[in-house]
Amino acid sequence: MASELPISEQIQRLIRTSDAARGVLGSEIRELKHKLDVPGRLKDSLRSHPTGWLGGSVVAGMATSLLFRRKAKREKTEVKKKTLLGLIFTLAIAALRPFLKVWLTGQLKNYITAKFAGDEIPSRPQRRVTPFYK
Repeated sequence: MASELPISEQIQRLIRTSDAARGVLGSEIRELKHKLDVPGRLKDSLRSHPTGWLGGSVVAGMATSLLFRRKAKREKTEVKKKTLLGLIFTLAIAALRPFLKVWLTGQLKNYITAKFAGDEIPSRPQRRVTPFYK
């Protein structure tokens, strides 16, 4: 039957067939690109169903936290009474901590400067007294 058609009609039929095949292939390529574009599909889904995604993430987080939760070991511990002496000692330590820090930092600074200067290491930091008058 193909041999009965003139060559120009065969060419026209081949052109129409290739156009139809090109159209089908183009639509299949677009569909495949859409299926493979995961970030784009996720973005579209997030824009179209934001409450569903929010609810799903909350449920997934709760389920995960329940699944991986550790069971607390309950040990009987004795509760110590707080005495007035212990409270005063704790407050004194808390109040003296900044002063001790400054004093120790000064001692360390003096030690290091004396070590690098080659001088004798002083036992106490020397303070300069400046007169108020000239």
